[in-house]
Amino acid sequence: MRSLLLTSLLLALVLAVPAKAEEPSLEDQILEAYQAINEAFELQDRSAIEAMTTPDHIAITSYYDGAKGLDFQLATAGDLIFTQKPIPPLVVESVGEDVAILRFSAEMHGSFKGKVLPSKAAITLIWQKVDGKWLERLYQETPID
Repeated sequence: MRSLLLTSLLLALVLAVPAKAEEPSLEDQILEAYQAINEAFELQDRSAIEAMTTPDHIAITSYYDGAKGLDFQLATAGDLIFTQKPIPPLVVESVGEDVAILRFSAEMHGSFKGKVLPSKAAITLIWQKVDGKWLERLYQETPID
């Protein structure tokens, strides 16, 4: 009887402790972060863009005429009108404990200060985990028309 009571108490204790939720995979985390920042750029949401990028963020695109820092990107966010539709596969690679790369091709539609964006591009993003949050550190886009 005593053994049954002890077993019942231990079982109740085990069942009462909530199971530790599994952390989403690296791929899921990066794709979620990409989707959020892509939406912020499409909506021209400067505060969201700033919150989802590192302060030393660099963007290299054909329409920016070279590498541009975050200040430039924020100042001209209203001049970028676009949609970006990724073309599978989207490849996520870990390159360190808190660094990952996302690579894919995308269909592009829109313009920057009236300059038409390439219709198709190869895109590479570098993500850095800062204080538990994935932030975009580099965005590079190469036209592949």
